[in-house]
Amino acid sequence: MEMAHIRKRNGKWIAEIRKKDFKKIQKTFLQKSNATNWAKEIEYLMDKNQYQDYGDSSRFTLGDLIRKYRDEITINKKGFREETYKLNLILRYKIVKCRLLELKTNHIYDFKKEIMQNRKASTVNKYLHYIYTIWETAKYEWGMTLPARNPVSLVKREKVKTRIDRILTPQEYQSLINASKKSNLPYLADIIEFAYITAMRFGEITKLAIIDIDF
Repeated sequence: MEMAHIRKRNGKWIAEIRKKDFKKIQKTFLQKSNATNWAKEIEYLMDKNQYQDYGDSSRFTLGDLIRKYRDEITINKKGFREETYKLNLILRYKIVKCRLLELKTNHIYDFKKEIMQNRKASTVNKYLHYIYTIWETAKYEWGMTLPARNPVSLVKREKVKTRIDRILTPQEYQSLINASKKSNLPYLADIIEFAYITAMRFGEITKLAIIDIDF
């Protein structure tokens, strides 16, 4: 029995396919030959169990995904304020208007170029990682049918410079300690001294708790 039905309406050709265990799908073409070829290709993929129905995800944009991730997943994280800020920043860029099935590697490259302005390599990489993670979450946790390859996966990450160019001289260190004692933050000098000795970052130091200390 023929599964595909080709019909003409308003000067255009509509190909419609009905098959058990699959949703009804249809697509409109200007030429009958294109409609017929498309129907044959879809039927072949269905017979091989290789057909992917992108109907549910075709109407969503990257922005829709980011907002859903922000409101459902980020909100439950310990550092949700910082991540919410970063996701809201991504939402300001034109890339978020791209529909998911149209999102390509070149769109990610363009976004990368835009967000690189006045930002460190590690920060740029973090923004790219957000998009990568959200795509994977939509695919594997939300059950959305998306292309097999994550469009971020082929974008080269920026090289993060980890080598320290120089360290404070004893005179510079003492000047910094003296200046910090004039701050409205009483323990700023202690933080600077601790950072100087341990090379820990400000965020790492301020998050330390008594339980972290091995007496």
